[in-house]
Amino acid sequence: MAPIVWFMLMDSPSMAHFLTEEERTFAIERMETRDTTKKSTLSKAQVLAGLTDYKNYCHACLHFCCNYSFAGLSNFLPTIVQSMGYSSVDAQGLTAPPYLGAFVASIAVAWLSDRYGSRGWLLAICASVGTIGYALLATQRGNAVRYLAIC
Repeated sequence: MAPIVWFMLMDSPSMAHFLTEEERTFAIERMETRDTTKKSTLSKAQVLAGLTDYKNYCHACLHFCCNYSFAGLSNFLPTIVQSMGYSSVDAQGLTAPPYLGAFVASIAVAWLSDRYGSRGWLLAICASVGTIGYALLATQRGNAVRYLAIC
């Protein structure tokens, strides 16, 4: 990708051919804006407010659960497939389609969310599909269903 990026990545927003003139102007103005907010000392009241706000803990829990499930499946996918009775080499080969599907789904979801300007419903759909997949993987014993759950 490095050679492609070298030739295709623009040097500044003014050279971005895919932006409209208004978007270019806005991007350049945003880059030239100086941060004029007052830099102050750490406020104990703000720290306490942050520590007592339940939303911070909900966010941390959601972030942990998403990362845990993502890392667990991607790191142990060959082992999971091998536990279904496939040889080591076959298990490695059978992990390629789910990874390819995940790549295509990631690109599609990013494109759709930008196209329609909404990420919430796409996130809800993807999270629901993931939840169903994990539930099937944990509860089913048939190889076909478990492999479908992996995908």
